[in-house]
Amino acid sequence: MIVGRGWTTINNVPGRGLTVEQIENTPQPLEFHTAVPAAEPDGGHYRQLADRMNEAWQAMVEKDEELIKRQANSIEVLSDAIALRKVLPELGAGGSPVAVPVGINDLDREATEIELEKKGPHLIVIGPPMTGKTTTLRTLALSLAHTYSPSELALVMVDPSDPARRFYHYGAGDGSSLADLPHVLATVSSSEEMDEVVMRLHAEFDDDVREALKGESNGFKPSNADKRRIVVLIDHYDDADMLNQGDLGLEALAEVGKGKDLHLVIGGSLDITRDSMDQLRRRAEAARYTLVLQDHDTVRYMGVRGDFSSEAEMPPGRGYLVKAINASMTQVCLPVAQGVAGVSEDEALADMISAIQKKYRKGAQWSYHAADLSELEEVLDIDGLGSFGSDGGDMDMGGSLDELEALLAEQESEMSGNGAGVSASEVDSMKKAELESLAEEMGVMPSEGSGSGGSVLVDDLKNAIKEAL
Repeated sequence: MIVGRGWTTINNVPGRGLTVEQIENTPQPLEFHTAVPAAEPDGGHYRQLADRMNEAWQAMVEKDEELIKRQANSIEVLSDAIALRKVLPELGAGGSPVAVPVGINDLDREATEIELEKKGPHLIVIGPPMTGKTTTLRTLALSLAHTYSPSELALVMVDPSDPARRFYHYGAGDGSSLADLPHVLATVSSSEEMDEVVMRLHAEFDDDVREALKGESNGFKPSNADKRRIVVLIDHYDDADMLNQGDLGLEALAEVGKGKDLHLVIGGSLDITRDSMDQLRRRAEAARYTLVLQDHDTVRYMGVRGDFSSEAEMPPGRGYLVKAINASMTQVCLPVAQGVAGVSEDEALADMISAIQKKYRKGAQWSYHAADLSELEEVLDIDGLGSFGSDGGDMDMGGSLDELEALLAEQESEMSGNGAGVSASEVDSMKKAELESLAEEMGVMPSEGSGSGGSVLVDDLKNAIKEAL
């Protein structure tokens, strides 16, 4: 007997469960309760009835194949150990905008994708210790490298923790760790390496710096900045203060590539969200795109719609992928499965990395690729970027107000059509929050608006952003 649909919580009532059915070509969860037979305990009659019903259904499908689309999917238990290979596309088969699978969602058991361009441009991964944050970054790095070529997407891997914990050391070594992927431009574990990466990123995204280097430096060969994205993956962000001991650090990184194809992925505990002066984290947080692992309370505090009252402990890698006020439960995949067909974890990872290396013989390279940074440092000083302030880029949230408004309209359409019952006032609140984040980042937040008592309205925020553009 069907008793409901939409967002539900599975309880401990015997016979209660969920199935997924296509409703207007959209998978929807349907809650049911199994009837209890009232006759004799012999189940033969019921098996015969089930067989006759199945025969009748098959006969109907033979006459009308379209009926198969209305058949409910079977419910599978969401496993807590899923290998990434299960959800990966063919090697190098990535499309646009950038989207890569990292897990399985709880609604329809389809792949959970990280959509950095459509829903980002940045992502924060948070959770208590030992909940799978490092595994998530490993999985994401491997999925990005498997799905896109080095000319389409490059990686910078940052981890200030001790060598044994650094996520990019995952693997047996000998050319078969994550750091050996052809997409990797640099690995960073010290303030000196962080400063060098910040300077090289200016040569990727700062138009004035690129123009000054053209024809003046043998160590500069501009990449196709309109095609290649760079993803900076930062793990153990709680320990990131040590990266600020140089001249530039994370504060300078926060100002590079705004409005360009630079994406930040930051992993750490909930504590990283409490420093209001952390400009890099605030830049990433403005996207309101977060993977929360093993923490129901945090999802509730984020104002997400749904029932997060469960006290059941989730396995490592289980959590909620949150965008604005929407969330979906997901299980993050392991980069590789352990002990399948007698193959060790290191051997399985080596096979995947080797396949990527063989397909892409030429690895990613910095536009300013010279080992000597003196020419780049000189250009940066000439350009007045000694303190590495704004690089003249546009805002992050889609690069323009038009793109942001298109994203908000898309989110509104998704929410109004997913059965969540989102009210118009909640949609307006979401729009205003997105625009406030953008206006604050651009430094154009109105002090007062046209609303009652001088309150700032959505139109006030749009006008302030338009004037800045």
